[in-house]
Amino acid sequence: MNGPDVQKIVEEVTRLVLAQVQQQQTAAEATEGMEHCLVVGDIAAVPEKLGQGRALHPLEEYERCGNILRYRRVIVTGLTLVQLADIAQGRPGDSGSCAVVNALLNGVEVVMPETALPHRKFAGKGSNGLYALLEGYVRTLQTFGVKLLGQAALVMPVVVPVKPPK
Repeated sequence: MNGPDVQKIVEEVTRLVLAQVQQQQTAAEATEGMEHCLVVGDIAAVPEKLGQGRALHPLEEYERCGNILRYRRVIVTGLTLVQLADIAQGRPGDSGSCAVVNALLNGVEVVMPETALPHRKFAGKGSNGLYALLEGYVRTLQTFGVKLLGQAALVMPVVVPVKPPK
């Protein structure tokens, strides 16, 4: 390579790096002052009431940094049966269960809508013993401090304008 080619490559790399840094600064400024929440599961499944006014971060970010104390709350939008069992037994089996276990150990609030529990759709259909075992895991998570939110707690209240008296 000759001199002008190397200079063009250096300029292009510099431009790309500066654009990336600018993008990260813009993202940080957009979430400044907001409550940062880690989402275990699908971010799109976070109920509007839980996500409103909060900066939601994917599990991949926790996998990179490994620091649960960066987040004020962990929102669980979906668990597998393995993750449910691992968390109930205090095992950090994968990154999702690891994040929840570390949050509980460090005093970070963990909330979970009932829709995050995969076995609830089979209520009354199959093995009562297996269903009872899985519900026992849910009760164990609640004793650990996981807040299970019902559908009523996740619906945005409807504001009805009040008419002044005559």
